[in-house]
Amino acid sequence: MEYSYFRYFLATYLTLVVTFGVLFLLQETIDLIDKTLLILLIPFAIALLISPIFYWKYPPSDLQYRYRKHKKKVFKKFMEEHNFSHSENGYVYGVIENYPIMIYAARNLFPANNEWIEAKIVFNPKREHEFIATSIINNIKRKYNDESITWYVNSVLIKQYYKVKLPKYEVVYPLLKRCISELKANAIAPISHNEWQQMLPETIAHYQNHEKL
Repeated sequence: MEYSYFRYFLATYLTLVVTFGVLFLLQETIDLIDKTLLILLIPFAIALLISPIFYWKYPPSDLQYRYRKHKKKVFKKFMEEHNFSHSENGYVYGVIENYPIMIYAARNLFPANNEWIEAKIVFNPKREHEFIATSIINNIKRKYNDESITWYVNSVLIKQYYKVKLPKYEVVYPLLKRCISELKANAIAPISHNEWQQMLPETIAHYQNHEKL
């Protein structure tokens, strides 16, 4: 933790040193010793003040990031309304109408500073002991072509991007309900998360072979 904070401080300090270096080196009225002191000391003082802000806003690991965000209202609402639980690594998970759901905060610092909430619903990739035809999943996909909802053969992923405030529960929950209604309308059954994971190798093998046909 301390090493991670030091990296934030050092990166901020060096950036400011370069910035102030360019500014003060162009000043002919200041002698070299004063320039050197100004270039080194002013960035040091500023870095001491703003590095903690950067460290809090952009924590060094995704785990720390998720853990901080899961305390926000949108996640608490799922825990209160649907008895969701939270893990030590910042994931909030539970069940709605028997479908396992995991919700968490995600980010992408580079190349752009994007933040979003990700909600994942897993479902049984089989109907009546046979894997669901890709044509059925493709038909569902067409209904969500321009939305931040992505359908896979065994799960659906919802992404809600934001700039400052996290999306509200009242925005995320209806999207989950809509996807669950879609699953039910297509007779796609829920499955426990453990069973879903156990089926992953078989599911991947089946659809990979299907694509080669």
